[in-house]
Amino acid sequence: MSAFRLAFALGAVLAGGCARRPQPTEAPARSASPRRPKAPIPAPAWALKDVDGHVVRSDQFRGKVLVVDFWATWCRPCLTEMPALRALENARGPDGLAVVGISVDGNPAAVRKYLQHHPTHFPILMADDKVVDAFGGMDGVPTTFIIDRDGMIRGRMYGLQKAAELERRVAACLDAGAAEK
Repeated sequence: MSAFRLAFALGAVLAGGCARRPQPTEAPARSASPRRPKAPIPAPAWALKDVDGHVVRSDQFRGKVLVVDFWATWCRPCLTEMPALRALENARGPDGLAVVGISVDGNPAAVRKYLQHHPTHFPILMADDKVVDAFGGMDGVPTTFIIDRDGMIRGRMYGLQKAAELERRVAACLDAGAAEK
């Protein structure tokens, strides 16, 4: 078992869940002086295998707004969030949105079993330690990233996201990209 999977499992047991839920990084601080949003940073390049062993690369999504969701089949908030991700991709895919799920399960068979009962139209890939590190590590799942059309990370969200908030943040990236065209 990799150190990454061991840390997730131990964290889930100790925390009594699968994710801590701090506010999104761009949310203003609750103090009198609001915190400025973090500057966007370039998203890492990656190549990961899907549950059938086919390689999917980040550059396949160049020019699209990309939602990258780190999740697990054993994480109840992750499973609760999946229908919203499917609906978001169905609704905004024609506008240039793509969604990628990256499972931290470590066991493609468990993910395949989940997908048999809950199919998605977006790719479900298997995480490795390298990609988790490239995204800055994970304190838990779900952890969701919004990447703009220029490959810049515009949001990192922890825990279960409300569908309306996810849609609002994705729409801001899609609308910004449409205005620049």
